[in-house]
Amino acid sequence: ATRGAVSVGRSDRPADPAQAQTWGLGRAAARETADRWGGLVDLPADLDVRARARLRAVLAGATGGDAKGVNGEAGGLTETGTAGASPENEVALRPSGAYARRLVPAPQPSTGTAPAWTTRGTALLTDVTTPEGPHLARWLARAGAEHLVLLAPPGTDTPDQLADELAELTAGVTVARCDTRDRAALAALLASLTASGRPVRTVVHTTGTPHPAPPSGTPRAVLADTLPARVAGAEHLAELLDHDALDAFVVCSSAAGTWGAEGQAAAAADAHLSAWAARRRESGLPVTVVAWGPWAGNDPTDGAATSDGLTPLPPAAAVRALHRILDAGGGTDRLVADVDWERYVAGCPAGRISPLFRELPPVQAALAAHAAAYGRDGDVPGQATGPGDWTPDELRQRLAGLPADQRPALLLELVRARSATVLGHADPRSVGADDDFLDIGFASMTAVELRNQLVADTGVELPPTLIYDCPTPAALATYLLEEVQQLKEPVS
Repeated sequence: ATRGAVSVGRSDRPADPAQAQTWGLGRAAARETADRWGGLVDLPADLDVRARARLRAVLAGATGGDAKGVNGEAGGLTETGTAGASPENEVALRPSGAYARRLVPAPQPSTGTAPAWTTRGTALLTDVTTPEGPHLARWLARAGAEHLVLLAPPGTDTPDQLADELAELTAGVTVARCDTRDRAALAALLASLTASGRPVRTVVHTTGTPHPAPPSGTPRAVLADTLPARVAGAEHLAELLDHDALDAFVVCSSAAGTWGAEGQAAAAADAHLSAWAARRRESGLPVTVVAWGPWAGNDPTDGAATSDGLTPLPPAAAVRALHRILDAGGGTDRLVADVDWERYVAGCPAGRISPLFRELPPVQAALAAHAAAYGRDGDVPGQATGPGDWTPDELRQRLAGLPADQRPALLLELVRARSATVLGHADPRSVGADDDFLDIGFASMTAVELRNQLVADTGVELPPTLIYDCPTPAALATYLLEEVQQLKEPVS
């Protein structure tokens, strides 16, 4: 629970953006501990009788009579048990009602009414050493920047070759050693640029790569280092720059802060950035925040889709999307990612579609196609289903109906199918019964994802160290059989 961490509209500025860290960290924790996660709720300033009643309704999974979508979008709180969906787990309570969070398509820019965005003078890129840094630097040069100032944190390699390349695209390139967390050093740099007649007109603040450990494995020192790098840097720039002279103030963050991701506890900083930017923009000051999905390498075909349908973005497509966002006037809640929503829906256990995605047209289409293909009991007409299509109760019933010597094979089929999905393989046969999980590509994040899917499939509480305790699919299937058979009551 937080108070004043999020916004539900232009007249509802976040009162305390730092509290949004709880929302970002919570989204990451929700992916790591899906079986135990309850949700996030932002309380009103005055928790009066009516607000307390709404809170009880939200905690009970009830709709209430006045549920609303975020920013007035259609679709409110959903009754517990709605087919293909989960109860609301991100809710803001306000005097006007209870607001549920949704991801919706960005409005299409109108054609022929607004000039394309361009910049002028000096453009500042706060960390050219990030994977996206060189691509953003080239984009700024092509967008009209006459002078590029590229910051490289102390102790990192100086991008001399990139500077030479950019010198052919723009009049001047300066590479400076400066960490945006150091306010004094940043102030001195900006003052020197202004004194030389080259004040900053455009700033692009990049925030680096999230730490790969899940929330439960992230040391406090890592969060203590990540938060200033991402948040304090943006705050220092906002304090030191001349707002009236800016063509754009762009902050790049991670999609982890929007929808959470295993292994990205730095989502706390990204959520803080989003709330901070919303407060700034609603005060009439310029800022655009773009949450990125993963970027591919220099090869446009680099990177395969993950099990939830997320494909790395080709850098050229990513910067084109950023330019279109600026053409449309920017915003503080823009996300750019390449997602195969049919694959996302197919990979979700029944009833586990996140409410965040419900109103995206491709998700609705995929859910409708799935409902048309599968009956109420999950069976495809004229076609046998697999264990991944059953509820925990149905799995137990099917196991009970088999001879004892055939039960391990059924659970092995489930383990191989889920393992293939997590690794991004279309065919479960790509995972052998005796393959070592670590040898075929599992790591801490994918191990947690596999464990969460098997918890949803079996209704069994499983440890996060599952693949380390049971290093092959065959060993894991044997373990699952013992655990499932110990359940005394049906699981709903």
